[in-house]
Amino acid sequence: MSFYGDCLGCYTGYYLKAGSCYLINTLCATFDYVNYVCSSCYNGYTLVDGNCV
Repeated sequence: MSFYGDCLGCYTGYYLKAGSCYLINTLCATFDYVNYVCSSCYNGYTLVDGNCV
């Protein structure tokens, strides 16, 4: 955590955006850390607009 209270890194399963950590959708098989969206899903789930459903 920075002097200003911003996160500098996140635990596995979370992504860093604008100083905060956010949970990655647990249905994502792979995650695009540049665009903050799922890039593929586990079997049985479908990728719709960057989210697995």
